[in-house]
Amino acid sequence: MNTSRVLAALTEALQSCSSDSRAQLPAEIRSIVPEDFVLEMAVGRTLAPVLLQESPFAEGGLIFLESDGSFRFREEDAARYLGRRVADGRKPEEAVFDLSVLLATERADCLAVLALWGVTVDERVDLTESLALLPFDSVPESTEKGRIAQRRFDPLIPMIFRHPPPCALCYRFTMSPVLIRQDSERPEPSRPHPVERLHDAALPIALAGPSGPAPGPCWTQYLEPVVERATGGSGMQTKMLDVVPYGFEEPLKLDPAAIRETVRDYLRTDGGMRARLRLSLTHFNRAMTRLDTGAKALDLAIALEALITDGEGEHTFKTALRAALLTEGSAPQRIRARALVSAVYRIRSAVVHNGVAPPRISVPGFGEEPSASVVKEANRVAAAVLRRITREGTIPDWQAFDLGLSRVQPNDDST
Repeated sequence: MNTSRVLAALTEALQSCSSDSRAQLPAEIRSIVPEDFVLEMAVGRTLAPVLLQESPFAEGGLIFLESDGSFRFREEDAARYLGRRVADGRKPEEAVFDLSVLLATERADCLAVLALWGVTVDERVDLTESLALLPFDSVPESTEKGRIAQRRFDPLIPMIFRHPPPCALCYRFTMSPVLIRQDSERPEPSRPHPVERLHDAALPIALAGPSGPAPGPCWTQYLEPVVERATGGSGMQTKMLDVVPYGFEEPLKLDPAAIRETVRDYLRTDGGMRARLRLSLTHFNRAMTRLDTGAKALDLAIALEALITDGEGEHTFKTALRAALLTEGSAPQRIRARALVSAVYRIRSAVVHNGVAPPRISVPGFGEEPSASVVKEANRVAAAVLRRITREGTIPDWQAFDLGLSRVQPNDDST
């Protein structure tokens, strides 16, 4: 690309793009279109024919790769990019330099971001070398972040999502290549996808607190502004939630050490063990975000059964006993844990047979207590059990474990 020729054309285009460009727009468009976008479009229309004579656009342009797809980067895209950089405050010669740097970029650092509601942290928490939980204000600026931060009240949006998220889970990775010739073979995308990594890593956060983090939009952005501004915003992906959390509660402030240990332990697992933990944590997350007591009890029981039952048999007895044995604490605390899990199963049975949870439930050895309070306390027991198994990284050999002959031994189900 002849930078001198492009700079001369850009300077001429800027001189010809007066304030009349905005005045020529219809009134209804003028009121909603930002000034910098008008400049970008005006420069783009004037400059595109010049860039079409330059390499690589004369040969058909390039393909811009992103972690979740790709798009063509042609002369009109490059022309608008130059207008966008000038609107950002760059001088014409700086904007042309940025374009030349962009076209020569082979590798670039990226950030995948998953917005989280319901939980918060005071400062950055590094979970692994490439994964961190950040206050939302600390996430690097991008078009997508700006859209979420400027969200206004909308009665059609669930209450919890009507304000900016308190924090975000971020995964850093390198994209290579960034730009390829249009006729080049596209490389296979990395697996697992960065967005998949974030949703998976968000699951064990619920064990800290315990809490009910609600994942929202996810996007990827280039960390280098010269590259990021070429995308114009990559768009956001939103995973449908089975349960939309209640939105009036304050976000729960999480302990950094607890989050770090829990997420790291979970990410150390793999194969069948990871699959069982994922199933259990999915139901635990649902239990933490549901409003209905009966629905909470159903998901809580499934979360425990996914890890601490084996085959057929009396699940109430086995689950309650093993939950108590896996709970760390004094003898009275373990007796209480067993009674709470048994009571959760009684609530679940009432829901299955009667369609509704009773307002009060009998807790073995403790008398009747409000069902909502029982389930809330049982959440902590379940979190402790899931946390213990996650930390050990394997499923116990239940025959030996039930007899107190071993702590945690691997069996065939954990591989």
